[in-house]
Amino acid sequence: MKYSLKEIIDMAVAIEDNGVYFYTQCAEKFEELEDSSKKEFFRMLADEESEHKKIFSSLLSELPQTEGDFTEEYYLYLNAITKQQVFKDINSIDSYMKSIQSIGDIFITAIHTEQDSIMWYRELLDMYKNDKTRSILNTLIAEEKKHIVKLYSIMNP
Repeated sequence: MKYSLKEIIDMAVAIEDNGVYFYTQCAEKFEELEDSSKKEFFRMLADEESEHKKIFSSLLSELPQTEGDFTEEYYLYLNAITKQQVFKDINSIDSYMKSIQSIGDIFITAIHTEQDSIMWYRELLDMYKNDKTRSILNTLIAEEKKHIVKLYSIMNP
């Protein structure tokens, strides 16, 4: 079984949607704590994730409908990675936000979500030989890496 390009992009859009929602919820948490600098930081991350979503959505109109090149085993692996994302959906984000024990937990979780996204996008690089697709994926990986650096710098000033 193979994912179509549309299915891959739909998964990437869902990952970015979860990122937008998570970072928006983080901003609201810091608003409750009256910490405006961290609130604005998480709003900025939500905006950047929204931009990533737009990039993926625009791919649908720009790229031909081809399938990725991988085996059944690779399909199962990619599917497993998708299912193991820190946040699978909005309900898991809501549940997490209710259960956090410390503000530090938010930062650690945010870093893990960015690492998950990087891993997923790197796996896609192995599937697609199209230079434009690979360039876009590399750009998104670089953006997610920047998010990790920013999260560490705010967490450990």
